[in-house]
Amino acid sequence: MSYFPDVSRWQGDINFDVMRTKTDYIIFKASQGNFPDKKLSRNIAESKRVGLPYGLYHFYDDTFSPSVQAETFAGLANGAVELWCDWESTYGGEYETLRDVVAFMERVEKLTGKRVGMYTGYYYFVDNSYPTM
Repeated sequence: MSYFPDVSRWQGDINFDVMRTKTDYIIFKASQGNFPDKKLSRNIAESKRVGLPYGLYHFYDDTFSPSVQAETFAGLANGAVELWCDWESTYGGEYETLRDVVAFMERVEKLTGKRVGMYTGYYYFVDNSYPTM
């Protein structure tokens, strides 16, 4: 079984020499809203140093417009094998619908030429994907 850890600034400074022995692939948090993750540059550099392929995800934040978020994420996407949208939280913003999230994903795809996958919890998706949206 393969593991693909999802890491961000919350894990601190990862030892990539050890990480390389534990996995064949890693996924980094690239951004949230219009802010890059504080450890992204270091994580990418270390991943490249040890030859560990990586994907990136954007933590969707409904207080920022989908287009602003897409511009931020797409600007960080160079070199990533895969791109993902992490949709799992609402902050009470005006861009909380599935339609908004899809608009974000479509804009990233247009800007990068890469497909964007979504990951979320099953019940979160069911509870937040209203049929009229």
